Amino acid sequence: MKSALKRLSSPFVSRLLTGRSLTVVCYHRVLDDVETGLFPDVGSTDPETFEAHLDMMGADHRFVGEDDVVSWLRDGKALPERPLLLTFDDGYHDSYDTVYPILAGRGIPASFFVTTGHIDTGELLWWDLASAMFFDSEETEANLPLIGRHPLPEADDRLELSRNWVMAAKQVPDAVRREALGQLADALDVTPRSPNAEVSMTWDQMREMAEAGMSIGGHTESHPILARMDPAEAKRDIAGGLDRIHDELGREVLSFAYPNGQRGDFDAATKTAVSELGIVIAFSLLSGPATLREVARDPLAVRRIYVGANDDPQRLALKLLGWSRVSDLKSRVVGG
Repeated sequence: MKSALKRLSSPFVSRLLTGRSLTVVCYHRVLDDVETGLFPDVGSTDPETFEAHLDMMGADHRFVGEDDVVSWLRDGKALPERPLLLTFDDGYHDSYDTVYPILAGRGIPASFFVTTGHIDTGELLWWDLASAMFFDSEETEANLPLIGRHPLPEADDRLELSRNWVMAAKQVPDAVRREALGQLADALDVTPRSPNAEVSMTWDQMREMAEAGMSIGGHTESHPILARMDPAEAKRDIAGGLDRIHDELGREVLSFAYPNGQRGDFDAATKTAVSELGIVIAFSLLSGPATLREVARDPLAVRRIYVGANDDPQRLALKLLGWSRVSDLKSRVVGG
């Protein structure tokens, strides 16, 4: 405890606590239970706990929207003391079904970063597709691409194996990851699940959200790890997602979130690409919060606080204080 207090009293953390910081919080899914067979680790929290999070955050911070942050960056318009921006990644249906009504009822703005390839197509995001294959397989053992031969426990007990496969897939070049996903179906002797349009939001729903003041930002077309791609191919994937949002919503897209967003998942070439495509602010998943000076110095790599399933209000409150930047109080990033 003395060590914790010492680190929380450091000059750096003191700057975070005195209001000279931007706190950006990242959720993925807010729902009671992820659909059967899909990757449960993308469930950040349940609706009741989410409401408790909002109560806790609102007590000490001022919720701001993307427009507020962009106006500060571009025009020097002052932010309120202790500003906090809520963000939600990937474009799952619960962003509209659950999150949006709660935020609208409280008058809280937020940014939603969508992977356009599964919007209105029903295509599963690749980690959900992999998880479903593990869940649906009737094999008892398999030689799995990327991680080798493994026994397969009962379907309900395969999460750790599925999780290990997804983490391995994030470490290889994107072309290898896509090939391995196809090989996984053969190894597990399953037919990949058919598209399910109910997994994602729709463009009509996002148009409604945008009209109500929510921001819709880019998150690529296919959710690759961008630094593991040829830079020109990565830029095309980014641009495809941004163009689709612009075409569907008729709005300039100024924000972007890097898939997975950890150190090594994006690089200088990635940042150059998003800048050339008109992005004003881009978000990583390096642990936040960040001082305003940091954000102004590098607005294309803004830190965010990742919310995981173990983050009750007390644990999240520690993260808001900057504890995840000076300790191991972090959640393993999945999806993203």
